[in-house]
Amino acid sequence: GGGLWALEAFVQPLLKRFRYHFEGRRETNRRDKPEWVFAHCVAQMRSHAPLLSGEVQPMLRAPLAPLRAAASQPSSQGAVRERYLRFLSAHCPDGVE
Repeated sequence: GGGLWALEAFVQPLLKRFRYHFEGRRETNRRDKPEWVFAHCVAQMRSHAPLLSGEVQPMLRAPLAPLRAAASQPSSQGAVRERYLRFLSAHCPDGVE
Protein backbone atom coordinates (compact mmCIF):
# COMPACT_ATOMS: atom_id res chain seq x y z
CA GLY A 1 0.00 0.00 0.00
CA GLY A 2 0.73 3.66 0.07
CA GLY A 3 3.78 4.91 -1.79
CA LEU A 4 5.30 1.45 -2.20
CA TRP A 5 2.80 0.21 -4.79
CA ALA A 6 5.42 0.40 -7.57
CA LEU A 7 7.84 -1.77 -5.67
CA GLU A 8 5.11 -4.19 -4.61
CA ALA A 9 3.97 -4.67 -8.21
CA PHE A 10 7.52 -5.58 -9.21
CA VAL A 11 8.33 -7.81 -6.23
CA GLN A 12 5.10 -9.78 -5.76
CA PRO A 13 5.63 -12.24 -8.65
CA LEU A 14 9.21 -12.84 -7.46
CA LEU A 15 8.06 -13.51 -3.90
CA LYS A 16 5.29 -15.77 -5.10
CA ARG A 17 7.74 -17.92 -7.07
CA PHE A 18 10.26 -17.96 -4.20
CA ARG A 19 7.62 -19.00 -1.67
CA TYR A 20 6.32 -21.68 -4.02
CA HIS A 21 9.73 -23.33 -4.17
CA PHE A 22 11.18 -22.67 -0.73
CA GLU A 23 8.31 -22.66 1.74
CA GLY A 24 6.13 -25.54 2.84
CA ARG A 25 6.75 -29.18 2.03
CA ARG A 26 8.00 -28.91 -1.55
CA GLU A 27 10.95 -31.00 -2.65
CA THR A 28 12.89 -27.81 -3.37
CA ASN A 29 12.53 -26.63 0.24
CA ARG A 30 15.54 -28.42 1.69
CA ARG A 31 17.79 -27.00 4.39
CA ASP A 32 20.60 -29.27 3.26
CA LYS A 33 20.56 -27.63 -0.20
CA PRO A 34 21.12 -23.89 0.36
CA GLU A 35 22.73 -23.75 -3.06
CA TRP A 36 19.25 -24.22 -4.56
CA VAL A 37 18.08 -20.96 -2.98
CA PHE A 38 21.26 -19.23 -4.14
CA ALA A 39 20.88 -20.58 -7.69
CA HIS A 40 17.24 -19.46 -7.78
CA CYS A 41 18.17 -15.94 -6.64
CA VAL A 42 21.01 -15.68 -9.16
CA ALA A 43 18.71 -16.86 -11.96
CA GLN A 44 16.11 -14.24 -11.01
CA MET A 45 18.74 -11.50 -10.94
CA ARG A 46 20.01 -12.55 -14.36
CA SER A 47 16.54 -12.66 -15.88
CA HIS A 48 15.66 -9.23 -14.47
CA ALA A 49 19.03 -7.56 -15.16
CA PRO A 50 18.02 -6.15 -18.58
CA LEU A 51 14.90 -4.58 -17.10
CA LEU A 52 16.71 -3.20 -14.06
CA SER A 53 19.78 -1.85 -15.85
CA GLY A 54 18.13 -0.81 -19.11
CA GLU A 55 14.84 0.61 -17.88
CA VAL A 56 14.64 1.09 -14.11
CA GLN A 57 18.12 2.46 -13.47
CA PRO A 58 17.79 5.25 -16.08
CA MET A 59 14.43 6.20 -14.57
CA LEU A 60 16.02 6.44 -11.15
CA ARG A 61 18.77 8.64 -12.52
CA ALA A 62 16.31 10.93 -14.31
CA PRO A 63 15.18 14.14 -12.65
CA LEU A 64 12.53 13.15 -10.12
CA ALA A 65 10.86 16.55 -9.63
CA PRO A 66 8.62 16.30 -12.74
CA LEU A 67 7.67 12.73 -11.89
CA ARG A 68 6.88 13.63 -8.28
CA ALA A 69 4.81 16.60 -9.41
CA ALA A 70 2.80 14.46 -11.82
CA ALA A 71 2.30 11.66 -9.31
CA SER A 72 1.27 14.05 -6.53
CA GLN A 73 -1.74 15.29 -8.47
CA PRO A 74 -4.72 13.21 -7.30
CA SER A 75 -6.24 13.37 -10.77
CA SER A 76 -3.12 11.83 -12.36
CA GLN A 77 -2.17 9.19 -9.76
CA GLY A 78 -4.34 6.52 -11.35
CA ALA A 79 -2.92 7.26 -14.79
CA VAL A 80 0.68 7.17 -13.51
CA ARG A 81 0.04 3.87 -11.74
CA GLU A 82 -1.65 2.37 -14.82
CA ARG A 83 1.24 3.39 -17.13
CA TYR A 84 3.75 1.89 -14.71
CA LEU A 85 1.84 -1.39 -14.44
CA ARG A 86 1.57 -1.60 -18.25
CA PHE A 87 5.31 -0.97 -18.46
CA LEU A 88 6.04 -3.78 -15.98
CA SER A 89 3.67 -6.14 -17.77
CA ALA A 90 5.50 -5.54 -21.03
CA HIS A 91 9.09 -5.66 -19.69
CA CYS A 92 9.23 -7.76 -16.55
CA PRO A 93 9.97 -11.48 -17.05
CA ASP A 94 7.45 -12.38 -14.32
CA GLY A 95 4.80 -9.82 -15.22
CA VAL A 96 2.78 -8.16 -12.46
CA GLU A 97 0.00 -9.09 -10.10
